[in-house]
Amino acid sequence: MFSIDAASGTGVCTLSQSGTSVSFTGVGTCVIDANQAGNSNYTDAPEALQAFSIGPASSTTKYTGPQQVSTGASITPSATLASGAGACEASQVITFTLSGNPITGAAATYTLESATTNPSGQTTGAAISRAGWQTGSYTISATYAGAPTCTGSSASDALLVTTPGLLATGAGVYSLPSPVGQVAIAFFTAQVPHKPGTYTGGLALVNRHRWRFSASITSYVTTSPPEGIVQGTGVLYWWNTSLDRGCGAWVVAARGVSFTATFTPTSKSSPGTFGIEIDYTPESSQPSPLPNSSPTA
Repeated sequence: MFSIDAASGTGVCTLSQSGTSVSFTGVGTCVIDANQAGNSNYTDAPEALQAFSIGPASSTTKYTGPQQVSTGASITPSATLASGAGACEASQVITFTLSGNPITGAAATYTLESATTNPSGQTTGAAISRAGWQTGSYTISATYAGAPTCTGSSASDALLVTTPGLLATGAGVYSLPSPVGQVAIAFFTAQVPHKPGTYTGGLALVNRHRWRFSASITSYVTTSPPEGIVQGTGVLYWWNTSLDRGCGAWVVAARGVSFTATFTPTSKSSPGTFGIEIDYTPESSQPSPLPNSSPTA
């Protein structure tokens, strides 16, 4: 039988043995020796020293808070810290920062707050007032600095700071790469009088012989530089070429399909842009892909 013992080392590395398994805890360098003992048929072998470097456990941070907020209210950031070592998840400090100062517009890291994780590695900060924040697109980051036995980690997501819109309308045609081709859109939305945050309006999209979308608009916000964002739900249709004796016809793919559309205003010097993300995955018999795109002139 051989026994394994911790001989010497640096740091706080420790060693334990259970049957034929050996485990290390802590971080540092463990020097171990293996000794043969308990068998008179063999001569004791010389000690075999071996050094093992034990590094900190890895961690992963994920931002789980809101990615779109309106000015004047508050934001409550949250995050999750995960690690193979449970000690690296509980009671750890996560710091939330923005890529710019939302009040002055200065392009420098802006600290929002820090919060401590619970035993499951989850943390939620306190509500932060957004009074005086400038609208626009920011990057929000959740950062764990690490500890002697745990590596640090961070994660970032886009954060859009908006203000409620009043009225928007648009219509046009744009082209996307094959096989999508030409897309025609028209939309209108307006805030309901005396009901802040309540909107009426609709959006129509036609991708000839492929997709058609008829939706209601339920929210409208703007950012700076000038960009509008509308959201809502609608009915999505697809063109089934096997119907009507091979002439084709529109068939309902799904109802209650959500969408987000972004657009910029048209000026004398440049055309406006429009982009849409329809939250639906085409089935095998349906045209693919959907006419989703980033803002296109």
